[in-house]
Amino acid sequence: MATLAKVKLDLSGLDGNAYNLMGAFRRAARRQGWPADEIEAVLKDARSGDYDHLLQVLIGHTECPESEDEDEG
Repeated sequence: MATLAKVKLDLSGLDGNAYNLMGAFRRAARRQGWPADEIEAVLKDARSGDYDHLLQVLIGHTECPESEDEDEG
């Protein structure tokens, strides 16, 4: 499985409900060209544990959209 770029999504500004976070990840990943099977693999992993595990999985696959600009500055 090829490593995809992280999804640009600021999780900190979202409602912390697990379903809301997963939906936001799914929508952002689709818009950014992630294949459906890759999205589902991440979400399956996220659902495989408790809420803290879900957060860690999503954090591991996302980055704040502004982070690129900060690196270039």
